[in-house]
Amino acid sequence: MYTLVGSARSRTLRILWMPEELGQRYEHRPEPPRSDAMRALNPPGKVPVPIDGGAVLDDSAVILACLADRHGGLSSRTA
Repeated sequence: MYTLVGSARSRTLRILWMPEELGQRYEHRPEPPRSDAMRALNPPGKVPVPIDGGAVLDDSAVILACLADRHGGLSSRTA
């Protein structure tokens, strides 16, 4: 299960829909950018931050690509 940290009023919203689309369980911990809690996870305080193991990714496009690759979702197939 993933934990997604960041305010839904930010680019975190892009990440929150992805586990839904992929049928993956997740927990959302709303935190504003640059808060103490965010800086503890990611020193610049950028959101979103997914927690899954020890890796910290802070670019929403990269996070989406990693989730899609890991779970085989959103592949580009031609008809």
